[in-house]
Amino acid sequence: MFNLIHRFLSQRNAKPRLHPQAFFEEEFLTRSEHYWIKDNSHSQFIFQKLWDHLPKSLHQFILEDQVSFVLSSDYSQKKFNTSCHIVVIFPQFLDWFRSGEMFMKAFLAHELAFIIYEIQAKNNDPLLAEVEADKFVCDLGLANELEQLLLKMDESPEKRLRLSYLTWNQFGIC
Repeated sequence: MFNLIHRFLSQRNAKPRLHPQAFFEEEFLTRSEHYWIKDNSHSQFIFQKLWDHLPKSLHQFILEDQVSFVLSSDYSQKKFNTSCHIVVIFPQFLDWFRSGEMFMKAFLAHELAFIIYEIQAKNNDPLLAEVEADKFVCDLGLANELEQLLLKMDESPEKRLRLSYLTWNQFGIC
């Protein structure tokens, strides 16, 4: 996983095919499955802030590998491109997007990392994949947003473990 993170973070100066803002407006927002982002200014702002924060190599990854963020209601009706990677947005998360919760940047980065992680190693422990995705979010500089997101989520042993790893990561323990 470290090599994967290093690959994306070390390519910050890679040139995307489009300027990041142009990619966001012309490629990402115009996809039919992203209507829910374009229709809500808070959601669009959160995605824009994440885009501005991501390394250019991740813009390229999203462009080439067709990562789509699909509402759960649309996913159940199969109104999306089946050749792309899908992040399903469930109602609780949609409410947080629509209310402008900036910790949703961490959610998006986490889901992107999870897609990347699954591409690289398909047979790993799911909890380990979650922790590795959290590490990626921290490496992007979104540790505080990730903590806010985790604290908003329902109590579970997984949540507590992820918060522990996040704390260790922030203090340089692991």
